[in-house]
Amino acid sequence: MHEEQFQAMRQSIIDGAADHASELATQALALGIDPLAATNQGYVPGLSYTGELFSKGQAFLPELVMATL
Repeated sequence: MHEEQFQAMRQSIIDGAADHASELATQALALGIDPLAATNQGYVPGLSYTGELFSKGQAFLPELVMATL
């Protein structure tokens, strides 16, 4: 239902775009998306993906830290 919004959230985390991630969170609330759903379906997958890249040596510590901001 809100898959496009969740995908944008995921990508904002992967890109380390904290300002965009914040904007997307505000938009999600305005659209009536449950905050827990936004977190679990949008932001957490982005963090997981970045963590996987780090564990494979395909991302470095600064990228991992940027994903958490």
